Amino acid sequence: MALRSESEAQKEWEAMRAAAPDLLAGLDHQIIPADIADRGTFYRLQIGPFASRGAANSRCNALKSAGFSCYYLAPEK
Repeated sequence: MALRSESEAQKEWEAMRAAAPDLLAGLDHQIIPADIADRGTFYRLQIGPFASRGAANSRCNALKSAGFSCYYLAPEK
């Protein structure tokens, strides 16, 4: 999920944790700035870590079912 400010991203994390605590239990979050050409800086809310890609996709599907935006992003090597 990408938002226009770091504070918006933090608020979204807090709202997600309040709305779906069981889906986010044991996970942490990061807010990563991303400069997008001609659009400015957005802030990506990333959650994890997950033991595998399958575990991440499973949780992502559950979050989507709960009404949240989600996609898998491979860890940087």
